[in-house]
Amino acid sequence: MSYRVTATSVKPAGVQWFSDANPASIEAYSAWVATLPGVISVTKTTPNANTIVRTYVFENQAAYTAYASAHASNTNDQQRQAYNNSNGITTTFQFLDA
Repeated sequence: MSYRVTATSVKPAGVQWFSDANPASIEAYSAWVATLPGVISVTKTTPNANTIVRTYVFENQAAYTAYASAHASNTNDQQRQAYNNSNGITTTFQFLDA
């Protein structure tokens, strides 16, 4: 059974998204995610200028757990987390069996 994770990020008005401020870093991160086993898909929607919703689909919960472990040590994601923390960007997660 696949496993789905939805990450909803919200930023204050007037703050750039990390991907806009650091396009090379986010490009490298996206390429890295594409190499990970068990990642079926990643989709992104923008309900409004201050909200991004990313939906990740994994082969199973174990694939997500492996992704989360690798993700925590990814330099590009660490840069994004630091940027988000210093600019008031918050992310909430929802975990669902698909």
